[in-house]
Amino acid sequence: MMSSDLISIDLNTKELEQLVNLGPRLPKSTAKGIGTGLAHSILYLQSKTPPYPPKLPTSMYRRTGTLGRTLTGQTQSGEEGWVVNEVGGKGLKMYGRWGTKVPYGHWVVGEDQGAAFIDRWWQLSDILAAELNAIVGLIEKDVWVEIKTLLK
Repeated sequence: MMSSDLISIDLNTKELEQLVNLGPRLPKSTAKGIGTGLAHSILYLQSKTPPYPPKLPTSMYRRTGTLGRTLTGQTQSGEEGWVVNEVGGKGLKMYGRWGTKVPYGHWVVGEDQGAAFIDRWWQLSDILAAELNAIVGLIEKDVWVEIKTLLK
């Protein structure tokens, strides 16, 4: 192989050695970073919630905005119980939940979206799919912040 065909990857062996020597502290630090990353991801998803589509001219329903407020975390008094914004679990088995408990939410933005909303309203799964790479990036960043803290 000619030298111009050479592909090289340089690894900082000092940092890798330090990482290996962290031993049992690494999983705890990693879990803390994952938890922080999940919390940041939920805030990020809230910021990416699209506005409501225009109201149909024939609709007699008066929109309250409750569904949107619960998804963006901008609730009014009494609506807090409808918000799903949770990071839980322990160790490396953590999870993040984002959504709404508004009784009609699953028909509007959920997987069992009603016929009146299909092709007009977005679904939560659409937002998650569109933002998945950004979410993974946020979690990775927060995990590395915790690991670098241990390396100091």
